[in-house]
Amino acid sequence: MANEAPNDASPPEVPEMAASGRGSVGREIFEQTERLVATGMGKTDAFKQIAQESGRREGAVSANYYRVARQQGGGSTRARRGRPRGSGATSPRRTSGGSRDVMTILDALEADLRKLREVVAAQEERRLTLERSVREILR
Repeated sequence: MANEAPNDASPPEVPEMAASGRGSVGREIFEQTERLVATGMGKTDAFKQIAQESGRREGAVSANYYRVARQQGGGSTRARRGRPRGSGATSPRRTSGGSRDVMTILDALEADLRKLREVVAAQEERRLTLERSVREILR
């Protein structure tokens, strides 16, 4: 049993963020970020610093921050760009999720397929013409 790990091995500690209850890590990240931003640091830099100090990935830190910010009714999150939701001014080419409508995509594919068929038919005509020419030369 020489290959077994010792029983006293414990997971690495996370500085300043001991989990004391569900959601406490997110709240602590939010509070730390807000403190750093209040000193004039940008959020991106704050996320990097917190990630380095805590051993977490930067993306996890920012995701926790924005999740808590949404739960608290905003915090200092960025304003959404573009048209506000529910404005009623939707385009027939767009779905509510912002992606192109499936029918529009299918129409474009059908048009491209028609063009491709025309090109292939023209190439086949050219091939047949060349084949006839070669036969006549070889006679």
